[in-house]
Amino acid sequence: MHAEKALDTSLIHHTKRSHATKKIPRQNQKITKSAKKPNKQQVKQHKEQNNANLEPLHLWIYSTVFLIAYFKDGHYKQGYGLLLQNGHVLTSSELAYDKGMYATTFVAKMQDDSGPMLICVARLRLKAIDRNRGLSLLNTHAFTNDYCQIRPESYYHARIYTKYGQDLLTKNSNPRKALQIYYPKISDQGTFEVGTFEVSTYKDILEKSRKDINYSGQYLNYNLNYRDLHRIIRPLLKDVYGRPLFNHKDEFIGMAVSLPNQNNVFATKRVIQDFLLDLKHRSIF
Repeated sequence: MHAEKALDTSLIHHTKRSHATKKIPRQNQKITKSAKKPNKQQVKQHKEQNNANLEPLHLWIYSTVFLIAYFKDGHYKQGYGLLLQNGHVLTSSELAYDKGMYATTFVAKMQDDSGPMLICVARLRLKAIDRNRGLSLLNTHAFTNDYCQIRPESYYHARIYTKYGQDLLTKNSNPRKALQIYYPKISDQGTFEVGTFEVSTYKDILEKSRKDINYSGQYLNYNLNYRDLHRIIRPLLKDVYGRPLFNHKDEFIGMAVSLPNQNNVFATKRVIQDFLLDLKHRSIF
């Protein structure tokens, strides 16, 4: 802060001295004026402006995993995944299977809430794959330091896995109507950024709510119209394996995947739940 400027007397017209004495403010003395109290409209506009300038970070950023899949012939692929409970990561089958080979190992990088940079956290292996659904499940087989070197599990790893592992099978996890779609992307600085996609015709891409049954009971689920949603958000899906998508309530709604006969498609949350439930019934997940 700059110090207040001294009172400039060069522009004060000199008049004859009167008998009444006037108090002259000192150089460092503040001259206060009675401020007008802002009306309700001004307060509302100021609040809206502050809210527009402050963009809160979506917590699912800390559940997003940047994956590098390595294959035995030396080539690799990059994509995204979503951290689930118990050290599992959900991603696209296209990232785990390529050129007739399964990836031998995956390096997982994440963004911690203590800093913006992506750092290595673990090495993963393929646990299950369903190419018909376009999905695969990975599990953690070793933890790493910031330089991707294997090390024992630390409090730091346990905190990330416990705090940000998503539970996609709870009965209250049904996604709501998608007014906007949010997704992670990598910035030029090597950090996660939040991308947004406006769904202006969301009423046309949503079917009526219906009752679905899963292992935990009945609940209402807004089921996304697959064909219309795929048509609208196709630019978000192109050549981005395993990118998770969220609605304006920060609820997970699906993932970018590829199928054997169709690339760049969208696996809804219901499809993903069926995949995980199948694995759960077989004691794999």
